Amino acid sequence: MEKIKNFFKEIGKSLLVFLLYLGLVLILSNAFKNLIKSSNFWISNLIAILVELIVLFVLFLIYRKRIIVDFKEYKNNIKNIMSTSLKNWIIGLIVMLVSNVIISFITGNIANNEEMNRSLLVSTPLYAITAMVFIAPITEEIIFRLSPRKAFNKKMPYLIYSAIFFGAMHLLSSTSLIELLYVIPYGALGFFFAKSYYETNNIFSSISTHMIHNTVAVILAYMALLG
Repeated sequence: MEKIKNFFKEIGKSLLVFLLYLGLVLILSNAFKNLIKSSNFWISNLIAILVELIVLFVLFLIYRKRIIVDFKEYKNNIKNIMSTSLKNWIIGLIVMLVSNVIISFITGNIANNEEMNRSLLVSTPLYAITAMVFIAPITEEIIFRLSPRKAFNKKMPYLIYSAIFFGAMHLLSSTSLIELLYVIPYGALGFFFAKSYYETNNIFSSISTHMIHNTVAVILAYMALLG
């Protein structure tokens, strides 16, 4: 009974953190709406970055003790931690790429989330690159890996929950039911990010490979746009 009570308590906390994240993004984006939509390149990009940084700072305050401890350990044991996280990322990347190709063939399109990212890379490149490569990996790993971790005593339920939660979040902008298939590639990546965190017990294991992944994704997106 105590385990069940703890599970729902920790899951509830993680969902509240996610809702807090969404709420802050909506409130701040609306508050700075005119500046974000400014025709001035620097104002629009820098204000959009500021919104992301404010949200990240709030998340950091909530989990600061765990994050600080993990960062110190990461610096002292970076070789072993990165070895584990890179292996998991490569497997996750392969699964993601294969499933993406199959689903894109079925749907005839790329995921709407990917289309939106490409649009941002063109319209607000400074913001898009900063958010995708640096801010989003930290924010998302806190929300989808660190936040729900205490709710699970066993590995597989945690990995599956994190994968589905992460995959579903990337489908919030979907415009058709068939796009729900993209929960597979996004979820696969989330599964192996969660696996890295579970096996190293260090959130920077998944943050670091998430940053690497997004950097590669941004480069490929620009290559696709230029091609």
